Amino acid sequence: KYSYVNPHSTLENCTVGNYCSISAGVNICPGEHDLYAISTHPLFARDEIPKRVPVVIGHDVLISLNAVILKGVHIGNGAVIGAGAVVTKNVEPYEIVGGVSAKHIGWRVDPETIRRIENTEWWQEEPGRIREIQTQLFSSERHRYERQAISGE
Repeated sequence: KYSYVNPHSTLENCTVGNYCSISAGVNICPGEHDLYAISTHPLFARDEIPKRVPVVIGHDVLISLNAVILKGVHIGNGAVIGAGAVVTKNVEPYEIVGGVSAKHIGWRVDPETIRRIENTEWWQEEPGRIREIQTQLFSSERHRYERQAISGE
């Protein structure tokens, strides 16, 4: 619900939560070659085709330009995947990751705010109701967190 995918992206074998933003050129759960066969060419594939473990993307996730998310990865609510990242491991809620292989860069908000946001489950609401929740909860929290990030408190 209310998620979008920009052009030239491929989503396979995955679930996507509500209010997600998926940029152009993103590949989620692409096929992988069998590194332990005689050759990596599909002609030499084993008789049994290994099942790809699905990718699970939470709600309100931003996946930036040209990111790749490999099989079996779970991305928590509110996470941000940086441009060009190759995600091989799970990403925690509200975590920011980037690079090849993707590594922790930071957090969108502090742990208490994460808990409060998660408790609202705002992503289950329609846009009109979300604006009310944002006004009540997020605006003061965001300003407080931004001041802490800038001042290093």
